[in-house]
Amino acid sequence: MTIRSFRLTGAFLVATLALVACGDGNQADVDVSGTWLGAIPAGGVSLRVVFNLSKNADGSFAGTMDSPDQGAFGIPVSQITVHGRHVDLAAASIGASFSGDLSADGSTLSGTATQAGESTPLKLLKQPGPLDYRRPQDPVAPYPYNSLDVTFANGDAGITLAGTLTWPQGAGPFTTVVLIAGSGPNNRNEELMNHRPFLVLSDALTRAGIATLRYDKRGVGLSSGDYAAATSLDFAADARAAVVYLRGQTSFVASTIGMIGHSEGGLLGPMAADANPDVAFLVLLAGPGVPGDQTLISQAHAIGAAEGTPPVQLAQADALNQRIYACFRATSDPQELESQLRVVLASSGATAAQQASALAELTTPWMRFFVTYDPAPVLTRTRIPVLALNGSLDLQVLPDLNLPPIQQALQAAGNQHATVQKLDGLNHLFQHATTGSPMEYGTIDETMAPEVLSQIAAWIGSL
Repeated sequence: MTIRSFRLTGAFLVATLALVACGDGNQADVDVSGTWLGAIPAGGVSLRVVFNLSKNADGSFAGTMDSPDQGAFGIPVSQITVHGRHVDLAAASIGASFSGDLSADGSTLSGTATQAGESTPLKLLKQPGPLDYRRPQDPVAPYPYNSLDVTFANGDAGITLAGTLTWPQGAGPFTTVVLIAGSGPNNRNEELMNHRPFLVLSDALTRAGIATLRYDKRGVGLSSGDYAAATSLDFAADARAAVVYLRGQTSFVASTIGMIGHSEGGLLGPMAADANPDVAFLVLLAGPGVPGDQTLISQAHAIGAAEGTPPVQLAQADALNQRIYACFRATSDPQELESQLRVVLASSGATAAQQASALAELTTPWMRFFVTYDPAPVLTRTRIPVLALNGSLDLQVLPDLNLPPIQQALQAAGNQHATVQKLDGLNHLFQHATTGSPMEYGTIDETMAPEVLSQIAAWIGSL
């Protein structure tokens, strides 16, 4: 099958599941309760694995498993069996298990972890207590500024969006920005891989004297609406609704209003600002500059190469992905599109299950719009100040593919206030990275490079 295309946020989405008590009902010979931490190699990086085990009154055990570097927490451990010093753990919901032995001093569980038929050695070290998963840049209350949870309406869509408004001390007027998240069901903090980029960005900007509004996407968190039925056009309309709200809110006076969009949000910002006199500037963080099919094909190739896929397989995947996305340009009818995609997938040798999984992703309203959308026409009408940044190690929105078309489109618009820049050593999340692979995101403690936070705040302050 083809290398699966990552959405623009690159989220390795794992559902958080409820705690399930478990055990074999037998009195354990050793007590394995506590927090156990280990690491498993994956795609050239090391992913942390955490077991949180507790002992029940009857001597059995219950527990959960966390994969903090993948943003997965509370996965139920469905089986915990202890015989002497030997321990067997299983998380049935993700098809994972561990079998090992407790050291004589009770500090180490050494054995083998297995998932999807693949096994790897795993050593779990007992921790002094529960782990704190906060990232170093996560702000901690009390804040030196105002923060208020708010709601606002997109009247045309009949939905209510929920978010957080932050502003410096005082009534203003303040320059204010709307933060627009990338693709995927993102909450107001654009949370992924246990990182909260928009929380960190909002905090930095507000400390610099700039007010912010960040919000849960429609159908996510506390926002109403149907996420699955929405396209980029709908998400751009939600961003416009945020601007309308800021013009009418009374907590402080908003002077100029701008938009900061990350990833797909960098595509939505220009759409929302187009012919909108209330939007004074744009910051595009890893925003696409080419049609969606080019973005998806290039990111699949780049990520595959970074993770060691042989060149022959990469070429085969490129050819298949090109055939897949060509179907979107051949027809706009959903039924005909699905029919054409079935033919392409079947000819690739995909199993029935693989075809069904691929079709479920490829035929969504979002994908049907995104694949053929070209951001250039809107950018050629964008004359307000624009700051467009991308990291040199971004494997999802490749800088050398996307920044030149953005710059060319802004030049065609006659934009006299555009800054387009590639930043060395940064990935799609603007973290200092080694390879840029999405597998690294969760393993890096930094959420966003401080110099990028400073650059954004200084550029907005200079307007």
